[in-house]
Amino acid sequence: MTYRNTHPCSLIRRSWRSRLLAAMAIALLAPTGGRADDTTPPEKVELAAPYSVRTSGLSIRPPLESSLRVVGTDASAQVVITPSDHLWRMELSLLEVTSSGTSVAQVLESALKTLARQPILLDRNQGMLIQGRKAEMAFVGGVTIGGAEAQAGLCAVAVSPTRFAVLKMVTLPTEFEKARPIFEQVAATIDYADPRNEEQKRQLLVRRGQELLDERMPTLMTSLQTREEWFRLYTLDTDGGEQELGYVRLRLGTGQRGEVSGSDPSRYSVSEQERGLTARLALRYLPPDGGVFDVVSLAFLSTDRKTEDWKTTQTLRKEEATSNATLIGARQGQRLTVNLSQDGANYNPKKIALPSQGYLSQVELYLLPLLLPRGEQTAEAGFWFYRETDIVFRKDKTEPWTEEPGLWRWVSEISSQAGPTESIIEPSGAVRSKRTADGVRWEATSLEELLALWRRKGLPIE
Repeated sequence: MTYRNTHPCSLIRRSWRSRLLAAMAIALLAPTGGRADDTTPPEKVELAAPYSVRTSGLSIRPPLESSLRVVGTDASAQVVITPSDHLWRMELSLLEVTSSGTSVAQVLESALKTLARQPILLDRNQGMLIQGRKAEMAFVGGVTIGGAEAQAGLCAVAVSPTRFAVLKMVTLPTEFEKARPIFEQVAATIDYADPRNEEQKRQLLVRRGQELLDERMPTLMTSLQTREEWFRLYTLDTDGGEQELGYVRLRLGTGQRGEVSGSDPSRYSVSEQERGLTARLALRYLPPDGGVFDVVSLAFLSTDRKTEDWKTTQTLRKEEATSNATLIGARQGQRLTVNLSQDGANYNPKKIALPSQGYLSQVELYLLPLLLPRGEQTAEAGFWFYRETDIVFRKDKTEPWTEEPGLWRWVSEISSQAGPTESIIEPSGAVRSKRTADGVRWEATSLEELLALWRRKGLPIE
């Protein structure tokens, strides 16, 4: 299968391996068309979202339009990547050694000997770091595949004291200069999380989340069109009847920083005139014990994503009593300050040092349906964001929805929340529906349909 938006994967039996190697040899011998001038600097290829092998813990990002297969089902499972023109082949595997004193250089030397009796060293890079881990890379000639002369690249990464990721590439000598930069680019994405270690898995997810932010937010900054979504909130009672809980209006677009404070635009300071992305949320909730609870929130994110401002106002009206609370947040770089006031009382500001990777601003939180991969296979990422009183971790997973082609299932798990939230995403990135662990259902609707429903049920719309 072929990578486009993400990476399809199919399991194949080990008995297929000899056939794959034979096919590789035939493909490498096939004639090729004209080549670009060798003096032309190689261009970077576009990479797919990371693919993880759950049994081994290894992760890699293959080129788009390439094919990926997994051979084996245990910790020794091997990832095989080939392009559509079959001019090179990469294999990623996990090597486990008995001695914790084994160096990455020794692993690379051992791997080189499996390629050829007397490999011809073309180049070697020592003292590398890949995802903060020691690594070495070498390129050699003197390799034969199915009787054909070939050249190879090898990269070894020390992922733990006794485990090493080994990436191998073979290609024709005439294609080596073209294949080498692709190999180097893919090798730089090798990552690992011990399947037995939850903290390592979280770190891996956060790195993926940061990659998504770095890759997709610059485009959203310049291309986001104003979009408005309305949601009906309801639950099912014991008889299966629908009980209205509230509604949500979400509006995404561009605006000025000064809109957060609500001050007169004609008196905006230079800082308040700055333009960026904005997210506006209006929520009405009907508590089970009566009353009306309203939330209005406006968030701003600068175009360089280094600063943000947001303000959330909550109002609870019940019988003759009214209670108000306001939360104001401001971020400069990696420092967030949050101020809370409630019913006339001001509390001490809370200053929070943010994590270095994977932090979601309040605007980006609402952009997640647009940021997350929507491809043919499951994709996962992790983020940190401010929620209620502190920074919390969340894990997000997207996968094709089996009940209707062309839609995606999005599952979110938040560390401070009991149970996952499941959403269905349209091709446009709009959320069609959502269901929380406690049974609250969100359903996309329009203002006209919502007003008609609430008027029919005699619910407060003023």
